[in-house]
Amino acid sequence: VGTYNNSAAIYVRAMDDTVPRRVRGTEGATSVRWSPSGTELLFPTLANSRSFRIASSGGTPTRVVDGNATDWGESGDILFI
Repeated sequence: VGTYNNSAAIYVRAMDDTVPRRVRGTEGATSVRWSPSGTELLFPTLANSRSFRIASSGGTPTRVVDGNATDWGESGDILFI
């Protein structure tokens, strides 16, 4: 998680690249978890206390739960508090 326009956002970097790329749609993220498949990200936001999932390439986030999602299990289950 880094800063973009005075707000937190998720950045990813390919192993063979030196420059991180901001994942559009993750503004306000406070932490991040990768999906078991490695194709999606799970992140809570501080501003509205909700957790979202989004493709690691970016896009429109989908609300998962009102609350703080804390982990994404191998079976695809999402743990939240």
